Amino acid sequence: MSATSTCRRCSKRARPNTTAEFKVNLTRPITPRTGEVVCEGKVVHKGRTLAVSEATLKHASGKLLAFGTETCSVFPAANLAAR
Repeated sequence: MSATSTCRRCSKRARPNTTAEFKVNLTRPITPRTGEVVCEGKVVHKGRTLAVSEATLKHASGKLLAFGTETCSVFPAANLAAR
């Protein structure tokens, strides 16, 4: 979902990160007949080592289809070992 993308883009410069936790609630079935859907994500919290984001997936009519959250661990690049 968009929560991952939002979490990864919450910094002005790219910083290494990984998913620490995520959860998705599917509130309505999505089938080929569902038609166009809209996904929106936003950052809920951006800290030095953690970022939390959420996303919604809605039908074009506005009905909620799914909701998700993600927590990302963010690392300073200087703390990564050379490979």
